[in-house]
Amino acid sequence: MNKIFILWLFIAIGATLIMCSGEQKSEATTDEETQETTETVVTDTAKAICPGCGMVMEKSQMVSYKVDGVTQYYCSEMCKETHLAKKADAEKEM
Repeated sequence: MNKIFILWLFIAIGATLIMCSGEQKSEATTDEETQETTETVVTDTAKAICPGCGMVMEKSQMVSYKVDGVTQYYCSEMCKETHLAKKADAEKEM
């Protein structure tokens, strides 16, 4: 009985991981597309899309960052720092 439960548990976890990875791939967009989507979502609902990773969350749970009068919402402080660093590197290359 324990072996069946453990096998079922591994199958459930595996299926969940497969479903989550598919959602992330389908939601992947370029930074510009994510930025446009974030601005639209932020003004229309209480949810926002993180421009760093594309995760959808409640704005109240996100880290906000104001740039040129526009507030951007990130899923975490680490995601914000990583995204801003990548953005700065891209601007240096131009």
